[in-house]
Amino acid sequence: MFESYFFDKHMLTNYRVFRVMKALSTSSFTVTRLAEVVGLSYAQTYAAFQAIMKDLQSLGIVPETAVNEVTFQHIAKAITVDQYRLHLLDQSPSFNLFRYLFTAPVPNVHEFCADHHYNITTLRRRAAAYKRYLASCHITLNTSTWALEGAEVQIRLAMETFFLLGYRGNGWPFTAALDATVRDHLARLTPAVRQQWFIPLASAMQDRMRLACQLLRQRQGHLLPELPALSYLEQAEKRPLPPLFTADELSDVHRQTETLFYCFMQLHSLSFDLQPTPATSWLLSRFGALEVAPVAYAKGLVAWLDQHEQALGGEPANNDRMLANLYRIAYSFAVVGTNFSRRVDFYSSDELGSDHGALASCINAYAAQLPTTGVLGEFHDLAPLMTTGLFLTTARCYPQLNTDHCLKVATLVDPGTFAIRDLLQFLAGIQFVKLVAPADYREADLIITTLVDPADAGTELRPDTPVIHWQTTATDNDYFRLYTALQTACERHNRR
Repeated sequence: MFESYFFDKHMLTNYRVFRVMKALSTSSFTVTRLAEVVGLSYAQTYAAFQAIMKDLQSLGIVPETAVNEVTFQHIAKAITVDQYRLHLLDQSPSFNLFRYLFTAPVPNVHEFCADHHYNITTLRRRAAAYKRYLASCHITLNTSTWALEGAEVQIRLAMETFFLLGYRGNGWPFTAALDATVRDHLARLTPAVRQQWFIPLASAMQDRMRLACQLLRQRQGHLLPELPALSYLEQAEKRPLPPLFTADELSDVHRQTETLFYCFMQLHSLSFDLQPTPATSWLLSRFGALEVAPVAYAKGLVAWLDQHEQALGGEPANNDRMLANLYRIAYSFAVVGTNFSRRVDFYSSDELGSDHGALASCINAYAAQLPTTGVLGEFHDLAPLMTTGLFLTTARCYPQLNTDHCLKVATLVDPGTFAIRDLLQFLAGIQFVKLVAPADYREADLIITTLVDPADAGTELRPDTPVIHWQTTATDNDYFRLYTALQTACERHNRR
């Protein structure tokens, strides 16, 4: 979880409690009920509630005199979970430090501590976790100034991940002048050019933020060296590059590399949109036609997983979205050549199940049998770094390979109601849940039932099988609690 790198224990608790408060804000709730849902003691929950209300007072959302449950119900719509999350991040010394290190022209930690009245020893301790994470991406801090050191492409990708995950579209982390410059550059791209180079016609906040990171690094004198795999974009398109940068801004060589990198940044993030994006369509129609290592790797993995899924009696459900994401993963690693910062790094491996199970083993087995030389040689060593992203991309498409780490859930319910239909649809949409037939309830890891006592229907449950009792008049709050309970049960199941 991204927040865990920057929040202290109290911040994590407040964030957790606030999320539940928002989920319960459509109905009346008490601190006692809040404690029950969150799983904390009354004292812990009350302290978190008071701290949250004081935070909202400091933001001008709650009157100074009112700090109670009823007040929160009235003002809940005035602030989103992401806005409160960003408020907490703004209070975090370590988040402020890395925001400074990513943006300052000449960072100096001693000046930073003096300006913010931080103790450098305390700051070093609080920054240690994210510093270790950056080190896993081959980015280190200068021993004297703490300035970022490493390959430029890895620093830029870490910077993009940091700001996209940190802000989530709430606010602008850079100067107004840089925002104006970003908009000026994007205005150079006509609709025809945008369509040709899979650039969204309307630039969202995250599109502007990506380009801002790139322009900021350029203006601080950090230009990209030539990255050979970027040339695959030109091979696939065979048309002039977008006129994003001018000859007055960059030399011919750097203009080509920086423009290709901008196009690469439109492609490299995983997309799970139901409707194909321009980037997804381009990857499938143009990039997938190339005879290059990332394409060969992705197509080989699909054939490998298809074969093993069918051997288990399953039918692969792979689709264009999955293949495009495999291209994204393989191509990104081909460009960088080693590990780099990705949003998937901040997923819970327990929840994903990406570090164990048949599907993960099958993905790793494909990597192990790759040749160490030739077209696919570069992926022999890179592939283990890709497992989490590959698992996330393929999990829904290979149900038999993916079944062993999932939480098997059986429903023993009164049939024929809309509420039960909604429950089954809800469960079917959770990736880590596998529904088993009611008749096979003894195989289930968890039972959801509307029956007061399942034994009344002749059902004999295993003594250790958890049971969740479900109401036929379930509300959104009930679904929230159910998802939390399933998530906890799955993590416990995967730790066995």
